[in-house]
Amino acid sequence: VAGKWYLIGFATNAEWFIARKANMKMGVAMLTPTDEGDLEMAYSSLNPDGTCWRMNHLAQKTDVPGKFSFQSERWETDNDMRVVDVKYDEYALIHTIKTKADSSTILNKLYGN
Repeated sequence: VAGKWYLIGFATNAEWFIARKANMKMGVAMLTPTDEGDLEMAYSSLNPDGTCWRMNHLAQKTDVPGKFSFQSERWETDNDMRVVDVKYDEYALIHTIKTKADSSTILNKLYGN
């Protein structure tokens, strides 16, 4: 799943998405595997005012191939992320379960290149 991917689809059951979806811009993800098998993730997109929004995470590999976990300090969530399907010259589908306190939300992202 390494490389530069463009976010082309986004689905979630998170409440924050309803209020923000009209102003959201699709962004870019740079996914870089580490020598240890973890995954560096660098995201960027445009804010409604034209400024750049960036976020970085290091997702740790698990014993399950394609499954990673990471914590987001910005959003205060524990994340269980799975690379569901990849066709390297076309798309990547990533499913994430985000947990904050006792609440979980689902986030599915479709990337193209």
